[in-house]
Amino acid sequence: MRIGPIGESAVDGGFTGPTAWTLVDYKGLPGFRGKGRYTDEELQELTDTSARLGWQVGLHAIGDAAIVQTVKPIQSP
Repeated sequence: MRIGPIGESAVDGGFTGPTAWTLVDYKGLPGFRGKGRYTDEELQELTDTSARLGWQVGLHAIGDAAIVQTVKPIQSP
């Protein structure tokens, strides 16, 4: 038997809130783009630690900014 990710970690919220983190302002809400839950470094640490421990991590990212953050590689200094 193989166990997959246990639960999921939300990278942002959802569109019904509206709390999804977007690249452009929400219609009718100038200056509002939702909010991400993690900095780039925090998200990298979460995934690195999970990988090091052999855990599978489930990430929930619905807004386009959250999706970009989730899939982009971290640039090494």
